Amino acid sequence: TGKPQLEGAIRAVEYGAFRYLQKPVNPRELEQVIDEAIHMRKMASAKRSLFQMTNGTPGTASDRAGQIARFERAVESIYLHFQPIYSLDRGTAVGYECLLRCTEATLSEPPALIRAGDELGRTDEIGRAIRQAALEELPRVPEHARLFVNLHYADLNDAELFDPNSEFSRHAERFVLEITERESLDAIAQAQDKVQQLRALGFEIAMDDLGAGHNGLAAFAQLEPEVVKLDMKLVRNLDRAEKQRDLVQVMFDFCEQGGMQVIAEGVETPEELQALSGIGVDLVQGYLIAKPQRHA
Repeated sequence: TGKPQLEGAIRAVEYGAFRYLQKPVNPRELEQVIDEAIHMRKMASAKRSLFQMTNGTPGTASDRAGQIARFERAVESIYLHFQPIYSLDRGTAVGYECLLRCTEATLSEPPALIRAGDELGRTDEIGRAIRQAALEELPRVPEHARLFVNLHYADLNDAELFDPNSEFSRHAERFVLEITERESLDAIAQAQDKVQQLRALGFEIAMDDLGAGHNGLAAFAQLEPEVVKLDMKLVRNLDRAEKQRDLVQVMFDFCEQGGMQVIAEGVETPEELQALSGIGVDLVQGYLIAKPQRHA
């Protein structure tokens, strides 16, 4: 720039500028800065590759403009897969969990996309895209079945979710809103009141991944869910672990006495299904029943 200003320098840094040069620029200085930038990029690329090799998850690019562009492409390409929730007693699917997908290769894994939304402060855009995609699928869903839509805990700060005049709210009786036990509701002001507002609109609340987090009882007290989903870690090899079955039996009895429906996630073998049935679990979900698919 020929007119250096603090505001311009701040904006350049925000967009990932490597160095801030003032005109007139010495060609040798410019060449040196470019060489340094190339070497730094190679180093950053190598570090990201090493991170992937050691942790199995993609690193986040350091340039903010590139991260924003990738995030926006991902949000625009969001679509859903649907996994049936099956009733053993009724012999049919009574619901479908909506599973996040997108076509942006760099953010194709849901945790990576959600992490990018957190970093950019734009998680609400993901939630809105998910709800819109669920609405578009609703005409294909049998009247007796409901769609289970996952909420990021930060969605409870999105005013659009609580709009009684929105199309999503007008179909509230067709949706169950899942809040995962892994996420802390403590960061959300008046979380319990907000959950009650959603109930007043006609939504039912599900607590996802029971048994996976650390504050299950606190989450029960805050959410008072109508539906509880047992984490797949509790289901895995249930038929071969007596203590595990005893634990699931206690949790199932507790939920049933409280008037809560119980869904067992991650059922993969006939033996696990038989063990769950012996405990009294009616609602199951997992690859043994059906894999996620493009339409309900």
